[in-house]
Amino acid sequence: MQVDHFKKFISFSLVGSITLFPFLVLPSMVGILDDHTSLSTSMAGWVGASGSFGAAIVGIILALRIHRLNFRNIAKISLILAIIIDLISAYFVNHGLLIIFIRFFAGIFYGMAHVSALSSFPRYSDYEKGYGLLYVT
Repeated sequence: MQVDHFKKFISFSLVGSITLFPFLVLPSMVGILDDHTSLSTSMAGWVGASGSFGAAIVGIILALRIHRLNFRNIAKISLILAIIIDLISAYFVNHGLLIIFIRFFAGIFYGMAHVSALSSFPRYSDYEKGYGLLYVT
């Protein structure tokens, strides 16, 4: 593997792994929202589902435009925006519908970063090693 490819593979692998974290902690987040906020169990579930719904929508849209995109820029910008929106959502946690929309947009940006990180590997000749690094990180 070329050194230049290794650096890119490591960065895309880290982005791919970081963007999975919100979906891995989703059951805990819903439980915490239910137990420690004024949200009902149903509303806490909708907050969790809205992020997944946003990620699914952006995944479909990016799949249709996959050959015309610069994955490196998309991954960087969307990961930064997702983290900022995540921090904003912590402030508005007791605001009912507003938190659902905020988590929806966080899901969109996490989905953009994840899809662009995963879709970047096949653009290189040794893409198997890139996917291997993704699953190691």
